[in-house]
Amino acid sequence: MFDGVANWVPVAEADTFLVYAEAEAGPVLASLPRTADGMVLESSTLSDHTTVATIELSGVTVPTADLIGIGCDVDAALAEATDVALIATAAELIGVADRALTLALEFITSRSQFGKPIGSFQVLQHRAVDMYIQLRLARAALRSALSERTKSTTTVQRRRAAASSARARSCIAATTICRQAVQLHGAIGFTDEYDLGYYVNRMVALTAWLGGPDVHRQRYFDLLGGRPGNSRNGGSR
Repeated sequence: MFDGVANWVPVAEADTFLVYAEAEAGPVLASLPRTADGMVLESSTLSDHTTVATIELSGVTVPTADLIGIGCDVDAALAEATDVALIATAAELIGVADRALTLALEFITSRSQFGKPIGSFQVLQHRAVDMYIQLRLARAALRSALSERTKSTTTVQRRRAAASSARARSCIAATTICRQAVQLHGAIGFTDEYDLGYYVNRMVALTAWLGGPDVHRQRYFDLLGGRPGNSRNGGSR
């Protein structure tokens, strides 16, 4: 029987959920339909209009056919799936950041003030360059993470550290670029009616899931035996 509570479960409208639990035989991974007896599901909507669920299990019986795995292999599979999710969300965050930067550049080159485009003002050009640098750093970290996964000579620790590096860098880039894009647009940048508002909301939701930059900086240095104090200003890798 399964008992417990899981919070912030993505895709609350899913028909089936994968459930991880601790049992006497070791870790267990099972597939549970949302209609399972003893399951109570409460759905919430995030700022980007996606849904998450709080799932409470009370005396839920799992048929043998729905047990996906038991034992230490479950932890290994879960760790691998987590790394894939970190890389996937890093890629999406980079896409969000790229689009936010594009919208900001289009705006400052078309909006005029004092008889000239505001993008001609040096202070705004400096901001745009800083945003572009953050995007390039995030893309480099993502390419490194993908490369580590294809190397036959790499270690598990390096693969996992590279995934955390990509995640940390993409969170920093998306947060920085979206915030700056709102500043460059003014109030219109934060409205639901304008495209940038959607990307800002998606950034907020994604960076809150699977751990933010500080979590993954620490994980990076723990995996590679480094010192987290050195990462504060330079980011991760």
